[in-house]
Amino acid sequence: RVDAFARLGGDEFALVHSGFERLDGVAKWVSRMGARISQPVRHEGRELTVTASFGIAVYPPGANDPRRLYKQADLALYQAKKSGGDTFRFHVKKMDEQVQERLTLSREVQGALQRDELFLEYQPQLTLDTRRLVGIEALLRWRHPERGLIPPAEFVPVAESSGDMVRIGEWVLRTACRQARTWGEEHGRDLNLCVNLSWVQSRVPGFPGLLERILAEVGLDPGRLELELDQTLVARTGTELDRLLVALTEIGVRLSLDDFGSAEISLDRLVELPFDKVKVDQRFVQSIDCNNGCPPPVAALIAMAKKLGMEVVAEGVETLGQLEALVAEGCDYGQGHVFTRPLSVAALSAALRHGEIHRGSPEGEVADGRVIPFPALLER
Repeated sequence: RVDAFARLGGDEFALVHSGFERLDGVAKWVSRMGARISQPVRHEGRELTVTASFGIAVYPPGANDPRRLYKQADLALYQAKKSGGDTFRFHVKKMDEQVQERLTLSREVQGALQRDELFLEYQPQLTLDTRRLVGIEALLRWRHPERGLIPPAEFVPVAESSGDMVRIGEWVLRTACRQARTWGEEHGRDLNLCVNLSWVQSRVPGFPGLLERILAEVGLDPGRLELELDQTLVARTGTELDRLLVALTEIGVRLSLDDFGSAEISLDRLVELPFDKVKVDQRFVQSIDCNNGCPPPVAALIAMAKKLGMEVVAEGVETLGQLEALVAEGCDYGQGHVFTRPLSVAALSAALRHGEIHRGSPEGEVADGRVIPFPALLER
């Protein structure tokens, strides 16, 4: 039976349930509750779907202190969300070790910006048919003084949950916009700049005003900036985000839907939102069989976006076979190791200067001796 149920704040709730004798009984009960919550409902003519993530702590053997039991459930909830959401996780001892590591990382990332440990690399984006360089994506990196390079997948969620991503995200925007302006002045090339917009930044009051100030400060044309939003964020956020997107388009920046195909989103919502471009999730790109072309899901995603008047980017393109299959389906742009790995400022500056790039590591080491020419780079 349910002994207590309470809202803790926002979209977080706590439930105390007694009477289970086996853990599989708990799992079945939570699964049924999740299925009920996710049943579609209609509101003002639209079909809405709500999903829920569950973190479960058990007494005994979890803890005999209510506060510690709650903390364990919260840790399990974090793991459920990290796994993609709409699922459940039990607390296990390993989670306590992981949270200690997470707390250490959280403390260290707070000062990473001041210690000049954060930097940006840039991933070139090319037209798939003509191999013309049209844009660059700014990618955040952290070089820890003891641990070396820490993957963004490790530290970005930590920075988001601690709130530090607001300050870091502003630094990324200002630094990347200033660099794009510098490249434009030095090489006469107005490349489009893609920057990921974190869900934390999207909730900052007055973000459009901040963005306008940054663009004015560095002198970058708003039309050259493209903000990327993850499809999971868009699919699970409503009116407030919609208003933000409209405000951003009024400034003149372009919008891109990142990881297209990675989360459920209703077609009517996709039609309503002012996205100019979609980026096909790299997991779909990796599923392409070079001998059989694009599988139906990839072809369908590209066709849908084109029908909606949006340009299509494929991320994580690694082989010529994948590239050719994407061209055959009408995909517009691509980025990935088939062209080059993410580049440092110095390496990309050299590429712009010479009109070609060596396919290899960010440090310029040639992986296979192959040179990718950028014929349009030297055009003025």
